[in-house]
Amino acid sequence: MGNHTMFVIGAAVIFFTAVLSLNRALVSNYNLITKNTMLLTSTSIAQEIIEEAQGKLFDESLSTDASPDIPVCFTAPESLGTESGESYPLFDDVDDYNELIKIVNTLSGKCSLSVKVGYVDSLNINQWINEKGFYKKMEVNVSNDANPHDVKLELLFCYFK
Repeated sequence: MGNHTMFVIGAAVIFFTAVLSLNRALVSNYNLITKNTMLLTSTSIAQEIIEEAQGKLFDESLSTDASPDIPVCFTAPESLGTESGESYPLFDDVDDYNELIKIVNTLSGKCSLSVKVGYVDSLNINQWINEKGFYKKMEVNVSNDANPHDVKLELLFCYFK
């Protein structure tokens, strides 16, 4: 009977080790699926804002029928953002999105969205500049608790005469 008992104990140890390994793998896969779901959700939220902005005017000054003096008539860098009486989602030009902050509730959790829009150097689009120009860049950041890294999407808007 002693050999039989040792056999049962050995089988139980192997069984419980396998169960613990399987449980660890299932939990790891669940965490990976959760992170990937939030990554996809965050990317989708950022992409939605960018697609919205692509349908807007480059600048508020271009909404009139008069032939504006370009780029002198463009919004000053320090004035980028919503004009008086404007609020999201009723924006009419790209720079209205500047400093937009929004909390988005999803099935996977809450996402925090922030947007920066500004003029960039025509020779180095990664360089923000403090003067009017023909290039504006939109930078959309989305963060959430499930992902340690923010999702950041950028789009360059160009105006040509």
